Amino acid sequence: MDYKKLTKKQLIDQVEKLLNKKNGFRKQEPDSLNISAQYFSSLEKRFNDLFESSPDMLFTIKPDGEVIWVNKTGAKILGYNRNELIGQPVWKVVHKDNLAEVKSKISAIIKERKIHAELYFHKVTKNGSKLYVHERIHLGINNAGEISEIGINCRDISKRKLAEDALKIEEEKYRSITHNLNVGIYRSTADVRGKFIDFNPALMKMFGYKSRKDLLSTNVSALYVIPGDRKRLLKSILKKGAVKNREVLLKKKNGTRFIASVSTVVSRDNKGFVKYYDGIIEDISERKASEI
Repeated sequence: MDYKKLTKKQLIDQVEKLLNKKNGFRKQEPDSLNISAQYFSSLEKRFNDLFESSPDMLFTIKPDGEVIWVNKTGAKILGYNRNELIGQPVWKVVHKDNLAEVKSKISAIIKERKIHAELYFHKVTKNGSKLYVHERIHLGINNAGEISEIGINCRDISKRKLAEDALKIEEEKYRSITHNLNVGIYRSTADVRGKFIDFNPALMKMFGYKSRKDLLSTNVSALYVIPGDRKRLLKSILKKGAVKNREVLLKKKNGTRFIASVSTVVSRDNKGFVKYYDGIIEDISERKASEI
């Protein structure tokens, strides 16, 4: 098989498949194996070729952390010559800020004999650069039932982590902005009566609700003084995709009426079905009064 032509996912799948097969052979007694030495040698070669071709960092370590083997990818990404890692404690490539935690978790995995486990932490390269990684750990058990080695499939997910962190920052900015606006911002379900999925504090204040739970349990349609207004609003949204500055008469929890300007856009899934409505509600009662 030409491993160079395989995709990244196919390579990883092949590594795990052969690793499981290889470990399975090791657990059996030699006499019970209906397999030729030539076939096993072929299997070893396939495993080694795949091990080296993997786009992920692959390690085999002893239970105490000493590196038995590392593939070329692992050594290259971490900036080492392979011989600089083999025989050394794997902890040298774990960032100091995560070292105690990683050691503790791996000790627990060994103690509890978890055959498969996953870890997320920072590794460090030879030049001091940090990598955020996802490690999948596999315990190797010998015929005596002892943990003889630990297989590690380590993937650099630094870019994904950066993207997730950037998204969290943007979400926090959005939350901060929407929470401090004087207009109500909401997301509601697409059914006729409607339920709020989310909203900012200004919307609660506008409708006179002190409990978030209370407003979430209230039908959106119940906030309209004239029931037909919501039906006509939804009809326009579904036809045009959005409405802007539609004036409607709404009511607070205590029954007080006020004139509002509503702007809403519909969100659909990839099949065209309506998922929810996102909108803005502004109390324009004072402005309308001044126009009289």
